[in-house]
Amino acid sequence: MSDKAKIGVSSYSFSNYMKQSHCTYLDICDLAHEMGYDGIEFIDLNTAVSGLKDDFETARQIREHCADIGLEIIAHTVGANFLCEDPKAEVERVKHLVDVAFELGAPVMRHDAAFRRWMWPRRTPSTFTRRISCLSPVTCPIRAWAGL
Repeated sequence: MSDKAKIGVSSYSFSNYMKQSHCTYLDICDLAHEMGYDGIEFIDLNTAVSGLKDDFETARQIREHCADIGLEIIAHTVGANFLCEDPKAEVERVKHLVDVAFELGAPVMRHDAAFRRWMWPRRTPSTFTRRISCLSPVTCPIRAWAGL
């Protein structure tokens, strides 16, 4: 391993450019590589952007392209909200995204836990502790699914 620090970029950094130019994930990988980045993080892959039939095909295409151009995939980050009406369904959705992260070849996957401000009207340390204690048992199956 090199002692040199590596610098990465998030696909989110290209989101406005992607909307304006209608480019694909492969295009932003090329741009990131041309700009000198060592790696790229992907946020919530979307088959509408890739034009492919499913998440796995999209992840596979990105992984192969990044390998071809020498750009590391550093992470896959996804939105999630376990303080929803059906947390079991949300767990299943995120477990699917764990599989997508593996197909992408991402060594790290990060997911949100909750994101609605109205669920946390008074953000105090005790509110945070109560919410975290509710979230921990809900997210344990995801860690198990990922083999952690």
